[in-house]
Order: sequence, then C-alpha cells, then structure tokens
Amino acid sequence: MLILKGMHLAGTKKNIGLILAGFDPVAVDAVGSELLSHNPKNLEYLTLSDGLLGSMKNIEILKG
Repeated sequence: MLILKGMHLAGTKKNIGLILAGFDPVAVDAVGSELLSHNPKNLEYLTLSDGLLGSMKNIEILKG
C-alpha cells in the first residue's frame, strides 16, 4: 500500500507493504486513517457516516 503522509495530494509517499480491503467503506477508511496516524473519531466525514454507510465498531484486522 502506497500512502501519502502529510498534506492531501502533496504529502510524502511511503510504501507500508500492506493491502487494505473490505466491504465496509467506513471501516476501511477508519483503519486507513489510523495507519496515517489520525484518530478516525476526529474526522468529521467518518463520524457522520458511521452507522449510515458503514461502521467503525467491531473492526477485525486479519494478518496473512
């Protein structure tokens, strides 16, 4: 997984060697935000969509 740390579209590229996938877009974004060192509960678009478009509760991370 290639991520951008810092500012959107102008951050520093970093390969973290992961693939992030799921059927729940809210859960995927919540985990992705944590990988970027953000608290998903502080991101308004995630808190507004939690319970409507998906859920930030009961996230299960599987390691291959």
